[in-house]
Amino acid sequence: MLMGEVMREAAFSLAEAKLTAGDLSTTVSQNVNKAQVKIGAKKNNVACATLPVFEHYHEGTDNYELTGLARAIKITDRHVNAIEHVVIPQIERTLAYIITELDEREQEEFYRLKKIQEKKKILKEKSDKDLEQRRAAREVMEPANLLAEEKDEDLLFE
Repeated sequence: MLMGEVMREAAFSLAEAKLTAGDLSTTVSQNVNKAQVKIGAKKNNVACATLPVFEHYHEGTDNYELTGLARAIKITDRHVNAIEHVVIPQIERTLAYIITELDEREQEEFYRLKKIQEKKKILKEKSDKDLEQRRAAREVMEPANLLAEEKDEDLLFE
C-alpha cells in the first residue's frame, strides 16, 4: 500500500469515528495502554558494512477492527442473539398461555352446554309427565287439525 492510500483510509476512519462517537481525544487517551504497532531495529551486515533494518510488527488486538463490515456483523449477531434468547421465548410463553386459555374456555363451554342439555331434558320429562297426567284426568283436549276440516268459513266477505 502506498502512504497516500494509508493516510486517506486513516482520515476516512477518523471522520467516521468522529461522526458516530463525537470527540474521540479523551476516549482514545483513556483506552490506549500500550502501542499496538511497534518498530524494531536490527543491524544487517552487507559487504562488511552494518546497515540498520527496520521492521514493524503488531502486538495485541486492533481496536479499530470493528469498523465497517465487522461492526455490522457484530451488531447483527447481537440482534440474532436477542431474538433467539429473548423475543422467541417470550412469544412461545405468550402462545402457550393463549392455548391454555382457549382450552380452558372450550372446556367451560362444553360443561355449560352439557348442563343446558341436562336442564332441557329434565324440563321436557317434567312437561311430558304433566301432559300424561292431564290426559289421564281428561283435562287436556287434543288440538284440532285445521287442515282436515272440510268447510272453511269466509270471515271477510259474507
